[in-house]
Amino acid sequence: MGLSSPGSQQAARDYKLPLPVDAADEGSAYVFRADIPGVLRQDLRVQTKDNKLTISGKRERSSQPQDGSQQRLERTFGKFSRQLRLPEDADCNSIKAKVDNGVLTVTISKLEKLPGVEEVQVVF
Repeated sequence: MGLSSPGSQQAARDYKLPLPVDAADEGSAYVFRADIPGVLRQDLRVQTKDNKLTISGKRERSSQPQDGSQQRLERTFGKFSRQLRLPEDADCNSIKAKVDNGVLTVTISKLEKLPGVEEVQVVF
């Protein structure tokens, strides 16, 4: 059929996928967005620890015909993980995550006041 090309089976292997993430300061919160098409809920983890956001998971390979009719495999699958350092005023106790049309959106509220920082009144 002529559909295969050198290295066309390369993408069919399980490997660590890159996870590009957009980050934005939207005033009262930080918002992170990542494309995760084909990732199931049970295969996705969003965590914070030590003021870092970690997004990890895996994309499983879909079933393939066993009759040898598959000529080209270019879609990627495998594990992914991305860790981002959060700003000091990120409230790691106030996080929302949702997936809509294959896009993960993580929203982290900002603290109104940094912990351990007290404002000192200056007298003139």
